Amino acid sequence: MIRHARARADLVIADYAFQAEALDLLPDLPGAIVMHDLFHRRKIASGGRDSVCHLDRDQEIALLRRADAVLAIQADEAGFVSEHVPAARSILAPMAVRPVEAAQPGATGRLLFVGSNTAPNVVCLEWFFENVWPTVRSRSPETTLDVVGSVALAFPGRAPEGVRFHGIIDDLASIYAAAAVVISPLTFGSGLKIKLVEAMAQGKAVVATSVTLQGVEHECRPVIRVADEAQAFAEAVLSLEDEQHRLALGTAALSAARTHFSPQVCHAAFIAWLEDNRPDLDADPKVRNRS
Repeated sequence: MIRHARARADLVIADYAFQAEALDLLPDLPGAIVMHDLFHRRKIASGGRDSVCHLDRDQEIALLRRADAVLAIQADEAGFVSEHVPAARSILAPMAVRPVEAAQPGATGRLLFVGSNTAPNVVCLEWFFENVWPTVRSRSPETTLDVVGSVALAFPGRAPEGVRFHGIIDDLASIYAAAAVVISPLTFGSGLKIKLVEAMAQGKAVVATSVTLQGVEHECRPVIRVADEAQAFAEAVLSLEDEQHRLALGTAALSAARTHFSPQVCHAAFIAWLEDNRPDLDADPKVRNRS
């Protein structure tokens, strides 16, 4: 495989820092790491419950320093790269979305959470069920919560009243359209919270914690309801029983998604790096003659 790669590759991209050794296999080529998250921050915040990857700060920095460029998906982490990996080009490349045509206020009383079976999602749902959900249900007994994604595997046979675990589904668009409010009660995590950007692109009213906004506070805080304490989170959810309020908030969120998370905006810096490392076909006949 390496022999074929040497003959055909123009650059090397490692998906996650812990695959940085791939860059060493072709040291003469430009190499980049798609960081996704700062894993040492997740390790600290999770108290050991996050099993995705256990890296401490020095280990992670050492891995990132093996790259010529590092792609971060939110601004705080791009700043970390600039400060601690100064020899690498820090590239901010958030997740791009394709927004819907118009805001979707959904059906009053339907909440939605979307997430995979990772520690940040499991822990935040545990917190929400214990501290927020009883208040919401006591004030609005008809309110329901749809939980979509593999996070359902962490809650076998113990759904609180009013909660439906759907697991992985084929059609996210329809369940987004039906939801009145999308929640993101994350208590720790790193990287860009994809669930936030995705909900905004669906034109939804969103209630989220400050952790959810890490790295995108400037772009997103004005268009979502932010609450970190349990009572405040419950009040924010209940305040959006009014359809016109949801429509206004969803419209603002959709506009922000179009402005800040379009493919053109998100991919510009990465495309510029690719162009800077485009092979010179005239200068290197070996490149020109690749089949």
